[in-house]
Amino acid sequence: MRQLSRRESRILAVALLLASVSLADVVLVQPVFDGFSARAQARQVLLARHAANDRLIAAIPRLGREAALRDRQLASYALSAPDAATAADNLRDRLEAATTAVGGDFHGGEDLPGSGGASGANRIVATRVILRLSAGQLTQFLARVQNTRPFIIINALAVRADDTLVTGKATTLDVNLEAAIAYRPARAR
Repeated sequence: MRQLSRRESRILAVALLLASVSLADVVLVQPVFDGFSARAQARQVLLARHAANDRLIAAIPRLGREAALRDRQLASYALSAPDAATAADNLRDRLEAATTAVGGDFHGGEDLPGSGGASGANRIVATRVILRLSAGQLTQFLARVQNTRPFIIINALAVRADDTLVTGKATTLDVNLEAAIAYRPARAR
């Protein structure tokens, strides 16, 4: 093998130097810088999450007030009861109270199948009641039921006036009423 000239040895030395610097850059320097940039990105993500959590924590009182307002508004549309049986009893009690308030007679009632709904969603309970009212009392009864909250849904109303055949005019009416009400599960008090 022949000896390299001075110029060739300088070129070879520069090439070896560039190769070693490139290798050191790829093996040592780049992983360190990549680690710094990865940690900086992770730190930015954590800072953004921290800021979002701070905003959420600051919003808790407002969210609590909004939830309480929604609960109060929901009370106009759904009865709070621990279970379906209690809700049905409450519905029957409301219908009985409305009947006696207008001077009619309440002759009992029975539960009807309602609808379940999803967990936490409003559910429906239904009942059938038998009432004895005059025509004016029936009008007052329906107005009273219509204007109280939570709202009662009247599914069916059947009126019989048996004394009409005897007296020629209806003095008392036998009313079969199927009513329903939305309820939402609540803790017993």
